[in-house]
Order: sequence, then C-alpha cells, then structure tokens
Amino acid sequence: MTDVGERAPDDNERRDRERRDGEPRDEEPRDEEPRDEERRDDGSRDGDRHDAAENARTENDLPDADWRERWRSTIDLDPDDIATLAPEALTPGAPTAADPAQGAPNPDARSPATSPPATSPPATSPPATLAPPTSGRAHPSAPLTGYPGAFVGTVPDTAHDADHDALFGGGPQGRERRSSAHGALIMMGGTLASRVTGLVRNSLLNALFSKEISDAFITAFKVPNLFRELLAEGALTNSFIPVYATLEPAEQKRLSGALLGMLTLVNGLLMLLAYVTAPLLARLLIADPANVDVTLTAHLVRIVFPFLPAIYFSALAMGILQAEERFVAPAWAPVALNVVTVALMALFPGQAILLTLAHVLGGVAQLVVQIPALVRHKLLPRLAGLWHPAMGSVMLLMLPFAFTTGGRQVLNVVASNVVTDIAAGAQTAFYNADLFLSLALGLFSISPALAYYSRLADNAVREPHAFNDTLEQGMRFITFLSVPAGLALTVMATPAVEVIFNWKSLYGPGLDAARLTLSMAATAPLGLAVFPLGMFNLLVRVFYVRQRVVTPVVVVLVFLTLQGALYLLLVGPYGIAGLSWGTVIASWIQLGVLTALVYGRERFALGAYLRYLARVWLAGLVAAVVTVLALGGATGQASWTGALERVALGSVVLVVVYVALGALLGLPEIRRLRRFLRR
Repeated sequence: MTDVGERAPDDNERRDRERRDGEPRDEEPRDEEPRDEERRDDGSRDGDRHDAAENARTENDLPDADWRERWRSTIDLDPDDIATLAPEALTPGAPTAADPAQGAPNPDARSPATSPPATSPPATSPPATLAPPTSGRAHPSAPLTGYPGAFVGTVPDTAHDADHDALFGGGPQGRERRSSAHGALIMMGGTLASRVTGLVRNSLLNALFSKEISDAFITAFKVPNLFRELLAEGALTNSFIPVYATLEPAEQKRLSGALLGMLTLVNGLLMLLAYVTAPLLARLLIADPANVDVTLTAHLVRIVFPFLPAIYFSALAMGILQAEERFVAPAWAPVALNVVTVALMALFPGQAILLTLAHVLGGVAQLVVQIPALVRHKLLPRLAGLWHPAMGSVMLLMLPFAFTTGGRQVLNVVASNVVTDIAAGAQTAFYNADLFLSLALGLFSISPALAYYSRLADNAVREPHAFNDTLEQGMRFITFLSVPAGLALTVMATPAVEVIFNWKSLYGPGLDAARLTLSMAATAPLGLAVFPLGMFNLLVRVFYVRQRVVTPVVVVLVFLTLQGALYLLLVGPYGIAGLSWGTVIASWIQLGVLTALVYGRERFALGAYLRYLARVWLAGLVAAVVTVLALGGATGQASWTGALERVALGSVVLVVVYVALGALLGLPEIRRLRRFLRR
C-alpha cells in the first residue's frame, strides 16, 4: 500500500521495483472489472481470487439444491444432468492440478474444460471444480456409469484429424497413458501374430491329420470352447474391466484374488462334469455318426478339457493387464499357445491323442507368458477368499455375456448338427472358413474394440466429456480397417484357401478335394460379415460400460435366433455356403438395430459418421472391383504358386487403390498415415 497523498506507481514503475527487490509485490486492488484477456491460466480472473476464501468458508453449508445451481452456473450444464450426480461427487474446493493432499501434481485431476488448469498458489483457495478423487478413481458413492447424457454432441472434424491430445491425460493408477489408438495398434500387432500362427496351426491340422481325426477333434474342442466363451475370455474380461476401473489399488488386488479363488473352484467342478458327460456331449454335437466318429470324439473331450482352466486363469490375467492398459503381454500371449501347439503337431503328425494334448499345453503357455508382466507391475493376484463386495457387480455384468454366449453356443450346436449332416470333412471346412473370419475380426475389430473399451470404461467414470469422442474415434478406426479387410476376403477367398490349406501339394498329394472345395464355398460370403460384426464388437460394449445389460442381451438373443433359422432355411438350397450367408444377413440387420439403440442413448455424431462410412465404402467397393479385374486379367499357373501370386497381386492392388481413393475422398486416417510416414 502507498501512503496517503503519495502518487500510486504506474505499471512500469511497479515492474521495475519488483525486479530490483527480487520478488513480486502484491498489486493494489483495481476498481475496474478485469478484462477477459487478463484471465489466469487456470481459467479464473484476478478479481475472482478475492472471493475464493469467503466461498470456501460458506460452501459446505449450502443445501444440495444450491450446490447444483452453483455447479450448473460454473460448468454450464443442464440442471437435469447435474441432478444425476451424487451430492458427494460435487466436491467443494476439489484439488486442481496441484494436489495439496499429496503435495505433488496430480495428472488425473481435470476440470470440465478441455485443457487442464495450471497450478495455483497454495495460499489461494481455488473455486470448486469437477474433479475425481485424488486417487484418480471414482468416488465410492458415485454411479459407475458417470452421469448419462452429459457432455454429448457433435465433435468437430478437427478432433478426428488431430491425434486426440485430450486422450493423453493421466491413466490408471495416475501413470501417463497414450491414446486408445496406440493401445489398439499394440493389440492389433499381437492379434495379427496370433491369427497368422493360428492359420499355420489349422493348416497343419488339415495337412498332417486325416479328415476323420480333424472332424473328431474340432467337434471335441467345441466343448471347452463353449465354457471358454461363456465364462472366460468373453464374459470375464468384459465384465471385469469396468468394475476393476472403479476401485482403489488395494481393492483391485482383493477383487482379483477373490476371482482367482472362485475360478479355481468352478474349474474343478466343470472338469469333473465334463469327464462324466463326455459321451452325451459327443452325441449332442454329431448329427450323423457315419460322418464323425462319436467314440473318438468323446475320448478327446476328456483329454482336451483341462485346456479350459488354463484359459480361465489366462483370461483373468488378460483382464487385469488390459484394465491397467498394459496391452503387450495379453496381446501376444495367444501366440505362445499357437507356437507350442504347432511345434507338437509337427513333431507328432497323425496322432489324435497328442494333437489334443498339444492344445492343452498351448493353453498353459498362454497363461505362463503373462505372469512376468503381472509380477513386474505388481499385479499378480493372490488367493484371498472366494468373495469381494465388487464381485456382485462383476457377476451382474457377466450375466448378459452368459446369456448371449450361451445363445451363441446353442447356435454352434445347431451349426454342428447341420454341418455334420452335409458330408465328411464339412465340419473341418466350416472351421477353416471361420478362421478367416476370426483373423479379420480379431485384427481389425476385436483388438481395437478391447483397447477402446478400456478407455471408454475409464471415460465413463473419470472423463465423461471425452466419452463420445473416444466412441466416435473407435467407430471410424474400425470402419476404416474392417471394410477393405472384408472385401479382400470375399474377393480372394479361393486363392487364399488354396495358399493356407493346400501347401502340401508342393511336394506331394495336397488336401483332399472335399475339404478344399467346401472351405472355399464357406469362406467367400463371410467377408461381407467382417464390417457389421466388427462394428458390433465396439458398439455392444457401450452398454456394458454404462451397465445397461438388458438391451444387448435381448438384441443378441433375437439375432442369434434369426441366424439359426437362416442356417436351417439356407443350407438346403446353398449347402455349406448357406450357413455363411445366414451369418451375413443376420449381422447386417443386427448392426442397424444396435447403431440406432446406441445413438438413442449417447447422441453421438451419427450424421458425420454416416457420411464418413459412405466415403469408406465407396473407396472399398471401387478397390474391390479393380482387384477383381486385375485378377481376371492376370495369367498364372493353376497351382499353389499361382494362388500365392494371385493373393499377393490382389492384396497390393486393393490396398493401393483403397488408399489412393481414400486420400481423394479426404479420409482423415490417410492424412494421419502421411504425417506418420513423414516423421
């Protein structure tokens, strides 16, 4: 303060005095209203600092209604949206980027603005901000789904053209995280290796084992796979991640330990049940015993069933690591399964028992390779009883997966009966076709969907304003990849089947004509199911993140019923290809219904996405037509080498034309690719 009668120094003199004294002095209060450009970095104005201490003294006495009104005026939300917040989540004076409780910057703290606030001097109480607890986890009393309907709307195209810097904030446990696309690429790399080695494994199954052994083994392998999808890799991983993301680190370890104990008990009971009922299960899966050996199948069911507990524990490890956005080990673990299995199949060709044991040991390898990552990140679960309070939420989320996967397994039983009634070798042929579909879906849909699922679950709890941005980014990413992948499979199905399954013809008798012809017929239509099933894998997870489980259960069960009816209707006139066409028709109708339901809830930028989708399909269809013309005009030998040349030529033509048209049509992914290649 200056003495009475002394001239107040102007701004230049004040700055000079501060430089001489070595530290800034308090400025005198001004009478005029501060201008907008004088706002501090954290979004507040100098004039607001005078009221902060008074607000801090009075805010705790405000009733809930006044709290909601103050929050509404602070972050400009609709009062109905604010009403969905638990009062405990409206934390007065919540720490901003500097966490006074921990005495260190907290990267998890976020204000509703798109950019994080700068740290404030500790002497000044900051205004109330919308921030998660200091641990970065949701408040225990806050709803797991965040607050539905908040921060939704159209995202500008620039948000998709940039690298989504808003998604680079603090990750699980407060560590720095990268974009969802980075996690998706890691998952895709592992999935690519897994699917390629899986094709090698199945190629050896066709080349080194007779169709009698391969049909019996594939039928027996359906039994542990039924429970694998029902309670392990499908249900467990997808229900575990959103619940795990809401807990404190100590409770996360308790939950994983309880699940470990529960899985140990359940697997023991299932193994005993499978051993007793193996003959009944074999007869249930085989329509015509003249085409598949029932006795051999029942024997192989008993041998292969220990594959299940290895996969159960592997799925738990995957869920923990994916929830922490540690994607490398779970992405590459299935490669270990395939490598071990392939090695043992090559060492013991033609032996049904050792073929089965090879898959069991492969499942153990898939679990073992994830243990070092769990140990390194201090995430290894330990037995801690059979229950945890959050287990109820996990079980609740598992129920819809159990219903939908159970319905899918009923469909598999129907398909198995239909296929085994066609001809000997048809079971193996349909399995071969499904492997191509699984390759495309695993690489271009499931892997990205899992990466985005982890981020969506985190957004729903901690950054709800980023939820739609993440969802739209995932939809575009999967669309951009799955459309050309599916068209490539349809266009090049015949040479691809020849290359993968008939390589033995290079030095001797190739694959028998029955399995080869049936595999080609079943594979071609399935390429048209890659995009709809790929998008479904992402969109259905929105309901599980929001814990709205009834809708996806009803949708999936309805369309599984439709698919089964189409199997029975189309197999007569179209044979094994009729099953594939039934999958295609049901998947497209299912995608339309699910997209409408997700849009009705989330109100994402559907119009912008449909315009983007039209550009992608235009580029993809033109590329597919050019590829067909190129393959039709190509001259080559009618042999395995000629088939390989056609696959290579077709792949290059389709990718080049698709990328070129995508650039002309302004697809943002092409611009990102250019920026990446210029680095």
